[in-house]
Amino acid sequence: MLEGENLYSYFFSATKSFLIWLKILKCLYSSNACFMKPFFKFIFSHFFDAYNISKAEENSANENSLIIYASSSLFKKFLFFFGIKNILIYLIFIFFFSTNLIADNRSCYKIPPFGFNGFYVHLPINYSFCVRNGKEIINYTTGSFGERILLNNTKNKNILVFGDSHALGLDVNSVDQYFLGKIFKDDSFKLFAAPNNGPYQVLEFLEIHGEKIKVNSEINFIFNGSADLFRLDLKWDPKKFVLFNDYELEDIKDSKIIYNYKLIKGFLTNKFTYKRPDTERMQSLFIKNFKNINKNFSTYLVQLDKLKFQKKNLYIILPFWIFEKEKNNFKKNNLVYKNFFKLVCDIDAAKYKTLNILVQIDDIDISKSFLTYDKRHFKSKIINLTSLNSFCNF
Repeated sequence: MLEGENLYSYFFSATKSFLIWLKILKCLYSSNACFMKPFFKFIFSHFFDAYNISKAEENSANENSLIIYASSSLFKKFLFFFGIKNILIYLIFIFFFSTNLIADNRSCYKIPPFGFNGFYVHLPINYSFCVRNGKEIINYTTGSFGERILLNNTKNKNILVFGDSHALGLDVNSVDQYFLGKIFKDDSFKLFAAPNNGPYQVLEFLEIHGEKIKVNSEINFIFNGSADLFRLDLKWDPKKFVLFNDYELEDIKDSKIIYNYKLIKGFLTNKFTYKRPDTERMQSLFIKNFKNINKNFSTYLVQLDKLKFQKKNLYIILPFWIFEKEKNNFKKNNLVYKNFFKLVCDIDAAKYKTLNILVQIDDIDISKSFLTYDKRHFKSKIINLTSLNSFCNF
């Protein structure tokens, strides 16, 4: 913790570092990007005793009907140049995300870093990093496509897995902790997965890079029932939920300052949230849009079946929002589960010649902790799978 006499010097140092870093970015503020130069001259003049606002800048401000008087308070000038929202982002960033700038690059990420390249979402390429999952530290190593690599030292065969954060193994450090490790016990995994990498983003990846994968390869698709049911809507766009593009994703390898700033900015602008989605809202959306979801799901299955690969496995994960929280306990919403059961069991497995479908068994002990730290994914070790036929006849 910072004590009284060190607080000012720390704030001064952090502010200076922040301003220098901020100047590198272009047009960070959507409506006032052109005010960056006056802003820096003004801020440096107040913080570093170099007060010298040019006449040209003053006239420019006057032309915009924004008059700054010499006697105006620092706060009012902050509002003019920065805007209330960005001041708030800046202050939160300074006090909560830069408490240790020197050790910044040695700390773990708060969530796995991921970016959208216009086609699919992926992790940083060829990178080793750690993510804090509550009290646990989860270690990641990625390959040339941003795929996470889980190595099993006994065998060299790589099982190829595609999907979103459920496929990524947010609480997993080894093959034996990963739910597909129960099926592929002696193999390693390449997880082409990232948060908000929806079903159609997976198909985009295979469209672009599929030639590099052998036709006789076994391809494994994870379908996250909690989110992918809604991502099948063609209007769903990852850009609305992903903070970084390809270039920014590479930048954060060198400095987590950019990562932390973008994270808090996304949090304050509702592009990103730590908050568990509203269970009742998710249930309502599912029931209300069941007909369209069912249609979109059938279309998606047809597209999977048409892929050239000879063996394809689809693993359907239950939606976490089937379970409602009441005080400190959970209970299953039977109406929602019944509709999800109908959606899955209406699948005509005989129609899909090259697609093997497995579903998560509803055997979760909800009296114990069954969700990951973010409260929106099942813990990997509790996920048990069975064939579509067995699930529907259970």
